Amino acid sequence: MKHKTHHLYYLFYPRCWIVIAVLILTATALAQEQTPPKEFVLDASVSYDGLFVDPIYNSFIDCGFNTMTQRATNNSKPLLEDFNLHAINMKDSIDWIYYYSSAYYSKWEAEEDQPRWDRVGVKHSSGKVAYRNDDNDPVLCWSTKGVTGPVDTLVYGPTYHQEKFYRRWLYDNYNIFDRLKYTPRFRMSLSNPYSVPDTQAVCRLYVIMKYRRIVDNEPDSSDSTIVLKEPITLKVSDFPSNGDFDYFYLSDIPSQRPYKYPSWLWDPITDKLIMPGVENIYRDDRWGGTGVQLCIDWLRTDTLCTLYIDNIEVYDNEGWNEYIDFPQQVVDRIVTYAQYYSNWNNIKYWMGGHEPETIDAYTPIKTVDSLLRDIGAPPLLVHVYPYWNIEINKDSQLVRYYKTAKPDKFETDFYPIELNFIRSYSFESLKRRFYYEMK
Repeated sequence: MKHKTHHLYYLFYPRCWIVIAVLILTATALAQEQTPPKEFVLDASVSYDGLFVDPIYNSFIDCGFNTMTQRATNNSKPLLEDFNLHAINMKDSIDWIYYYSSAYYSKWEAEEDQPRWDRVGVKHSSGKVAYRNDDNDPVLCWSTKGVTGPVDTLVYGPTYHQEKFYRRWLYDNYNIFDRLKYTPRFRMSLSNPYSVPDTQAVCRLYVIMKYRRIVDNEPDSSDSTIVLKEPITLKVSDFPSNGDFDYFYLSDIPSQRPYKYPSWLWDPITDKLIMPGVENIYRDDRWGGTGVQLCIDWLRTDTLCTLYIDNIEVYDNEGWNEYIDFPQQVVDRIVTYAQYYSNWNNIKYWMGGHEPETIDAYTPIKTVDSLLRDIGAPPLLVHVYPYWNIEINKDSQLVRYYKTAKPDKFETDFYPIELNFIRSYSFESLKRRFYYEMK
């Protein structure tokens, strides 16, 4: 972060002082109507370049700052002791709190039925809800009961935007965009009371993505589709013969199970709202009805066996895959990392999962936050950048984040105050957005 102190000359403009005076008077009037807080948080961030420069920290103290967002290290501890600290340790891949809270994972229950094609959620072309026993416990599933012939996209969706690169700027190489790969897995069971031969086909699994092409700033009238992972056909022999649930992947070879987005979708320098352009063409997967779809086709021409789909999961291959395969190791890493800082009495929050812009980010954030709270460590605080129109894939970003991650506090990024001007209308805009989105 550059210190743009040259903007301070705005303070000498009479108009600026008028605006500041109006804001102070307004704030005073509001304060008389509310119970004042014991302490008003005045936070600041310092770039890593200035991490060990005493005059910088002394100047922040002189200016009245009581909170600092900065990296917590043994060397920085003496400089940060006079501040309430929001510890943002994201410089290395072994900064486990940030590493795992910036991973990606979603779990979609197959029985949930989103009736709107342009909304986020699991959708169905046929079938019905049914229970299937799992170790004598009934599991609510989507099933092929009542289906008498083949069905394309028996189950499909959730149709939502996925990130194309990790938000781990300080140690990620922006020239290696194929780091981020996703592994989908389908938890399913097959009832085969008529002993259909093992060699016969049952269903087909694959992953596609829908997006909207924007040419010369004009969107196409219909969506385009690409295949992210080629179909794999499951036979009767692939399912447990006793009817138990099992996980099914898009390849028997672990290294070939993930999918990744093609290179023309990898550029992070373009605007956050759109995908990279080729000449005057852009591709956007944030419209309603666009984004990733995890699909199941039913291939049977008879009703001799029944497929039960419990859920579909998707996770990244450089973070949450470790939690899937070795959950206790991940828990131990996060706990040990947090306990190392137990003698830091001024850490109020750990910063993690910076600016989540996909549904896949919310569960890892919630999981890491819960682990920290369970051991009495400072909880997680996530900086949220909500789009000005709030919605992604016609889905409220703030509402879904709040319901999934259940954060104590929001640190939002509407920029009502910037270095060279104050936008008074942004305060009112922010208030209204929270009121209507959270009610």
